[in-house]
Amino acid sequence: MHKTIMTSAVALSAAAFLLSASPMALAAPAQEPNRSVSAAPDHQNLTIYPRFGIVQQTNPIDVTPGANSIRLDGIAAQYEPSSLVVVNVTGVPLKVKDVTYQPANLNLQSILANSVGSIITVKSPAGDVVTGKLLSYTEGTLTIAPSSPQGTSGWRSISDPKDVQSASMPNGLSATPSLTLNAETGVAGHGDLQILYKANGLSWGGRYAVTYDEKNGTVDLSSSVAIENHSGTNFKNAGIKVVSGDIRDNSPRFERSFAAPMAAAAPGGASFDNAAVGSVGEAKIYTLATSGVDLKDTETKQVPLYGAKGVPVERVYSMSNPHSGADYKVSANTKLLTTNDKAHHLGQPLPNGTVKYYQNDPSGELQLSAAGGVVASEPGDKITFDLGTTDDVKSTWSLTHAVEGKRQPDGSVTPSTYDWSVKLTNSKDRDVDVKVYDTAGRQTVTKSSQPFHADGGQQYTTVHLPAHGSATLTYTTVTQNQ
Repeated sequence: MHKTIMTSAVALSAAAFLLSASPMALAAPAQEPNRSVSAAPDHQNLTIYPRFGIVQQTNPIDVTPGANSIRLDGIAAQYEPSSLVVVNVTGVPLKVKDVTYQPANLNLQSILANSVGSIITVKSPAGDVVTGKLLSYTEGTLTIAPSSPQGTSGWRSISDPKDVQSASMPNGLSATPSLTLNAETGVAGHGDLQILYKANGLSWGGRYAVTYDEKNGTVDLSSSVAIENHSGTNFKNAGIKVVSGDIRDNSPRFERSFAAPMAAAAPGGASFDNAAVGSVGEAKIYTLATSGVDLKDTETKQVPLYGAKGVPVERVYSMSNPHSGADYKVSANTKLLTTNDKAHHLGQPLPNGTVKYYQNDPSGELQLSAAGGVVASEPGDKITFDLGTTDDVKSTWSLTHAVEGKRQPDGSVTPSTYDWSVKLTNSKDRDVDVKVYDTAGRQTVTKSSQPFHADGGQQYTTVHLPAHGSATLTYTTVTQNQ
């Protein structure tokens, strides 16, 4: 429940004086504004970008005719100066004059400093409880005039006071960062103030967990967002959206590296609703299906984003000519390829993120097998899951013969010719096909023990390896020298 504390405005009547030489009426003293406090709302909507967040919330307000000073508590400590936008005001007309940000300032020292002249109750370090008028407070020591019937005459000086209670809370003190709106209205009443502002210290990153079923050639995929809150405030019952693009400006921002990557939970019996996806400007925006998220300051929270089961994948082994030394050993790189479409049980925009891969060990227990990253994809895009290198499929590259180009009288250089022999071995208990690449550019494969094909800026051939078997590939490259 929201509680609003109000103090009555004090109207000072104007006095007019007539001077014999030049009649002049003095202006009336400025009206003391009506001061009210709106506690932190019990719900906010957060839109989190990779390096900051936009906070939207609605605060109840109470106003009286004339000037009003409205304090909104619960603002993020990493509030970006001058980022407040008043989205809407309902219930009362309101004209905002200016806005001031105030860090949290409710502590013993501030209460005492602002309570001089007021009645307080204070406990001394020795345990004495004294009630009286606070006369002064300086550097941890207060002077108090005890009230009757304290039985103590004169003033008392107390150093390092404890458990101070004031009859009335001094104006302007808040246990949370706050915004104070100075505004005017012609009516008295209750309304709602909808605001948004930019808060630094909020960030998110995509996290994927991929469980690979090697036997069936499928993966189960789950993705989530890891949201980190270093905004200096707690958010309760928040609705959360995340935006995949980044908006860059010259504003100061919270410079902090993201926390150590956190994996999404490996897919299994648990299920969750997928996020809704749309566009805002040129970026994708994901509305998380999980509602009412509590996000504490300094906390990293993982929230489900998207999941899919039985995604067909093609496993590809590949290796490239290292062009380095004799009898150079190379382990094959392993990738899983699929397409982001409904035919592959996908078909939703997916953000960049880190990914962890899981596979069953011989006992059937799920184990972490690789880690890496995945790039954002749209429906219809190809997706590559890079599993890293494997020690089960290896090769040894040998340069068996080389003829270096020679410079001719006209300044030209004859082509260089290199003969390569590649022995590949497979220690897996199943057959595999390996793509063997050689860099192109000025190099061209002129002859080989099996055909090479063009692939972008490279040439490759596919070598079939039987289970626990081997094969040898030979080929010749010619380099056009300049």
